[in-house]
Amino acid sequence: MDFPLTRRDIFVSDMPSHEKSALARVLSRVPGYAKSAYGTVRSHVVATGSVVQGAAESAIAGGLIGAAQGQFGDSFALPGFKNQDGTPSVQIPVAAAAAGAAYAAALMFPQEEVAPTLKRAGDIGVGIWTASLAKTWVASLGSGPTGASKQSTAPAGMTGDSGRFGYDRIAELARQIPG
Repeated sequence: MDFPLTRRDIFVSDMPSHEKSALARVLSRVPGYAKSAYGTVRSHVVATGSVVQGAAESAIAGGLIGAAQGQFGDSFALPGFKNQDGTPSVQIPVAAAAAGAAYAAALMFPQEEVAPTLKRAGDIGVGIWTASLAKTWVASLGSGPTGASKQSTAPAGMTGDSGRFGYDRIAELARQIPG
């Protein structure tokens, strides 16, 4: 049985150097051929480093947004915008504000090394914000893990006359139909 040709075999052969380099280029394009253990390990280490960096950035951005939510609540009032009775008229979600700040910083410094990291921080903020919106919406429908008992997390204006919004209200009305 013939053994496959390796890069070492090519370079120690009697072939002219221009043929050796041409053959090496052709073989290097063949997937999986002549990959050294070092090259395989190196590609895995590089990929692992990228994954660890992304996880660390996500943890830091999520932690900062969580700390801000702990300090200010899920949203804060925009200063200067109040109703006639003095109550705040504009509420800004903390996660959306954090995303906006990160995106703004990334746009202000597009050539800097930190710009991609700031963009990812903005993406994480948008993800946290939309997750909280989806959680609130599903809870207001009463279809969460405990059903209608989750109605207390429904945002203002999302409750019906019976205190529920969505399927439960429709089912309640359907039971009232004579028949």
